[in-house]
Amino acid sequence: VDLLREFHGPNAAYILELYEKYLADPNSVDAETRAGFARWTPPMDGPSPPQAPAAVAADVG
Repeated sequence: VDLLREFHGPNAAYILELYEKYLADPNSVDAETRAGFARWTPPMDGPSPPQAPAAVAADVG
């Protein structure tokens, strides 16, 4: 199960926060969540922030 495909926006942030909590102390989350995280590995690059549009070079002369 890809948790980040099921959750997005604030929900994805919550899942990642919960995962960090799990990594620090697995007993800090409930048994069902612990079992899910035991089978899940988040993407290494994480979600990409929106990119600004490329600047157009002006002809200065």
